[in-house]
Amino acid sequence: SEKVYVKACNQYGCSAQDSIYVLFEVPPMVQMSPDTSICLGDRILLHATGGKSIRWSDLSGTISSQDTLEANPLKTTVYSVKTWDQKGCVSIDSVKVVVNPTPETLLIYDSNRVCQGSVISLMATGADSYRWFPLDTIGSQLDVMVDDTTKIRLIGSNQFGCTTSDSVVLYPLALPKTRILYDTNKVCQGMKITLAASGADRYLWLPNQKTESDLPVIVNDTLKIILKGFNSE
Repeated sequence: SEKVYVKACNQYGCSAQDSIYVLFEVPPMVQMSPDTSICLGDRILLHATGGKSIRWSDLSGTISSQDTLEANPLKTTVYSVKTWDQKGCVSIDSVKVVVNPTPETLLIYDSNRVCQGSVISLMATGADSYRWFPLDTIGSQLDVMVDDTTKIRLIGSNQFGCTTSDSVVLYPLALPKTRILYDTNKVCQGMKITLAASGADRYLWLPNQKTESDLPVIVNDTLKIILKGFNSE
């Protein structure tokens, strides 16, 4: 407080004075959350205390009159807090929330259906670093042997620590039970023997390069015949 004096004089040189006490009220002290950053899509709780009443606002206007504000900004935003006490004294403060972008994590593969026991290569793109689950390994490529139905989850992170994920379910295809059917593998030289394929949907005979299910062979010398069977998937 301070005492203020007023002295007045008229045209005759007469004077008089008066005084008044001026009381200076201390404005309420605002305590609030510090400046911070979040990832796009995240929510954050901002807190402010002090004074009798609180009002949160941004560029759109007043958004809350509660002590705690749940914010979900889509871009970097400054939130202002105005608080006042019973005597009408006002304090203003603000907090800045920086919104960082999230990576566009993408898992790349040729097909999620592979022959049982085969190895498939999964590639990651769109982020700065990667972690694969449930194997808990890092890197932009993962080689997986598919024996059973397996779900692979990829989490990508960027320089701000923001993450997004992608996933794939790998399905093993049963191997065909390929067999060569024949009466005997010992025949007279020059004789013809017919080999029959069984257990698959498509076939390839080697070294003859034939694709029919039956293969007639004239045996003039010792031969090794290989049959590859393929299923329809």
